[in-house]
Amino acid sequence: MALYHRWHAFREQARGWSEAELSEENYRFQFAFPHPAGRELTYRDPHGKLVGVALCDQTERAWSAIYFFYDPDWANRSIGTANVVIQLEIARRLRIPHLYLGYRVDACPSLAYKALFRPQEVLIGLPADDEEPEWALSLPGR
Repeated sequence: MALYHRWHAFREQARGWSEAELSEENYRFQFAFPHPAGRELTYRDPHGKLVGVALCDQTERAWSAIYFFYDPDWANRSIGTANVVIQLEIARRLRIPHLYLGYRVDACPSLAYKALFRPQEVLIGLPADDEEPEWALSLPGR
């Protein structure tokens, strides 16, 4: 939980996020609630110090990268990108056909990184509540 608070304080400073008021009980409920599909990946430096935590879901057809937080001292080492690549490799090794990074929102700096990873499905337009959404495949280089 200390790593989460260090990371969130870093994001508050860098991106103007609201202060995190997360108790140990709420952390456990939001991030450590036991579920058969839930997975936690931890990343450690060569000395064993915890530097990142990834929370994921594993199903037969999709691996979902739900949340990732890390030691701010590692921010310039592209640890977030490494986390995505590692999760992609885990999905491949387990023969899971899809890696889901969640919604990409270009206007949100915290989610815009997802545009770097392709192929991906992109929502076309803004469907009304009663309309079926239309998705297009966005391939590498497009």
